Amino acid sequence: MQACQRCGGQKEFGTRGSRFCTECRRLHGDTVQQLEQERSRRRQQRVLEGKLADGKRIKYRSKDVPDGQKWCARCQEFRPVTSFPLRKEGGKPAAYCKPCQRFYNTERRIKLVFGLTWDEYELLLACQDGKCAICGGRPRRHMLAVDHDHKTGEIRGLLCSRCNHKLLGSANDDPARLRRAADYLEEFAAREVFGDPKYVPGTAPSDREVA
Repeated sequence: MQACQRCGGQKEFGTRGSRFCTECRRLHGDTVQQLEQERSRRRQQRVLEGKLADGKRIKYRSKDVPDGQKWCARCQEFRPVTSFPLRKEGGKPAAYCKPCQRFYNTERRIKLVFGLTWDEYELLLACQDGKCAICGGRPRRHMLAVDHDHKTGEIRGLLCSRCNHKLLGSANDDPARLRRAADYLEEFAAREVFGDPKYVPGTAPSDREVA
């Protein structure tokens, strides 16, 4: 029997050389575990915020990563492992989550192909009020494409895929052909030949009134 240095009671010590009794050691162990869990929670919170007092990125330890999640190096957040694309070599999750990876690929392609930074692309998009420079439509599924002169390489603006490929592409970027197309839509030859408007069967105004 000896005195416990924590509670002061005369108790038997289960471990030779220990200064605390068995009950105090158990309570002390639970307290240490709670403190470690609280420290881990605070570390995760700081990681989610993505900053330290000096503004640097936080270096987290592997045991701070929640189960089933992974750290995205671009958006600086924990995300489910299923949100990361798999690498071609080894099949391990990539460093960026899927949304960040798509954005990175787009940003990199615009820089490599057209020589535009993402800030320059956004500046051009803001100048067009976020709309296609020809039809005035806003992008839905896909972002506006960078349109350029295929002869000189000069960047002209941002267009939707329909205006870029089907309108300008079909006309081979020929302004004269596009002007003739506009004139044709306003004054077409059939009116000069037939005099009166001639309609496709079932589309005449009288047919629509009957229907």
